[in-house]
Amino acid sequence: MIQKMLEDEDSGDRFIRNLVVFTVSCLIRGDQSIRSNFKILLSLVKVEDIKNLNWCKYTRRSLMDAGEEWQVHPSRMFSRALLFLMICYFDRVQFKGQVLDTVYPTLRIWDKEKIDKRVKDERKLGFGLGKVMPRIMPVEEAEEKEESDEEREEEKEDDGMLTKEDCVKEIVAVAQKFSDAFIELTKLTSTISKKFPNSDILKKIYLTTADYFIRQANGKENEPEKE
Repeated sequence: MIQKMLEDEDSGDRFIRNLVVFTVSCLIRGDQSIRSNFKILLSLVKVEDIKNLNWCKYTRRSLMDAGEEWQVHPSRMFSRALLFLMICYFDRVQFKGQVLDTVYPTLRIWDKEKIDKRVKDERKLGFGLGKVMPRIMPVEEAEEKEESDEEREEEKEDDGMLTKEDCVKEIVAVAQKFSDAFIELTKLTSTISKKFPNSDILKKIYLTTADYFIRQANGKENEPEKE
């Protein structure tokens, strides 16, 4: 299909529909065969509405369907949206402080070698641990966001108060710091439990941490302990 698309001189609606069909067939709702998923063409009649379709719901449904099929036929390959979602996850979650060039589209950087290494590392240390990175945005969208941020900063300077968006940002920032610290604490306690299995170090850490949170919540972090 891709060869015929390259040979076709049309760059209008037909090319856009073919590109969407090809992308969906390869990354979101493909199957064990190499045939393209032309069923989706019914949803692509109006090209201008493609960007407004609920692609998140479609991808999620595809993953669930693939899971159900795989449970019936576990010897088959797990097809459809799994690889696509894995790449999105790898690109957005920084693991072990590893930094890769952020490029668009994401597929350009995540080749088989990098995917295999990441899977191996996460199997060894645990899935879901890492820092969530900012989403890549098209240039126009990024410029609009920058202008919007500048306008909010000006509004904040004018009235000297935080806007609702600023409050949400600060909450997210604090939550992110807490998440990163909790991940580091989890790694540390795991290391301690392996090196000193019969020690009471972990018990002391948990008690100290709990006491700290209680004192912070009560606003007594600067008060000395009473004898």
